[in-house]
Amino acid sequence: MTLNDISTLESIDDLTAQQLQQILVHNYGSIAGCVEKSELISKVKLLYHDEKQKKESNAKISKEDPNENLCKVCLAANIDCVVLNCGHLCTCIRYGEQLSNCPICRCAITSVVRVFKS
Repeated sequence: MTLNDISTLESIDDLTAQQLQQILVHNYGSIAGCVEKSELISKVKLLYHDEKQKKESNAKISKEDPNENLCKVCLAANIDCVVLNCGHLCTCIRYGEQLSNCPICRCAITSVVRVFKS
């Protein structure tokens, strides 16, 4: 039994202690310190919740526009600077330094700072 076999959070309460241990060993590698079934249930529920959040986050990432990170001026280079005072991340450093107004909100650009996305 794995986390993927669990359909709802409530169904975890119906699992046997052996099934709960199996899930924990598969995901943690160890169940040291878990003696009571209630402890096993709470740990599996935490795992289920974390896995659900991870899946939702991955779904959001896959839905992102592939052009979202492209410079809004040249549409070729990646966005790698922030324009100040407005704070928009919208251009590559090459064009950011050439502009006098932000291409998004048209406010005057006082400076351009290179940023690094991890």
